[in-house]
Amino acid sequence: MKVQVFENFVSDEECKVLTNWIIDNKDKDFFTPVEMGGNRVSTRFTFDTDWNYPKEAYDIKNRLIKHLDIKKKFHPPSKDGIVASCAFPGDFVYEHVDPEWFEGYATVHCNVVVSEPDFGGIAVIGGEEYVMKRGNILCYPVSEVAHEITKIEGSKLRLMWVFGFCVAK
Repeated sequence: MKVQVFENFVSDEECKVLTNWIIDNKDKDFFTPVEMGGNRVSTRFTFDTDWNYPKEAYDIKNRLIKHLDIKKKFHPPSKDGIVASCAFPGDFVYEHVDPEWFEGYATVHCNVVVSEPDFGGIAVIGGEEYVMKRGNILCYPVSEVAHEITKIEGSKLRLMWVFGFCVAK
């Protein structure tokens, strides 16, 4: 799989719901520091069952499964294969490659920014820049290619959702 962008995959209404969910929950215990450059917090490392993502997150995940024709529904370790992320001005993500969680299966992330920063927050995948626009999905094999996010500048938060899958290579 190469880098794919699906424009307007997430509706304006879904973006609003997902934005509000992060804003309403980012200070709760299930949002933890990511420690990849800055003060970003996410739900990546929280597996509690005492909370749920909004229905819209599961709707998007199911649309992606259908759109990408994913047969086996393995996902990386995170609650339901979904991660909500809140990045603050000054945050960035250093270049890295994610793990291959299951032998023979590439880890693929399908990311959507639901609230863009003023400046920065650009995805750099395999040395190429991808400006993530609100509502577009950016999918790529995070276990196969180095990737990073440039420094977020201005006063707006960068709010993003990750839908992770492990797909046969």
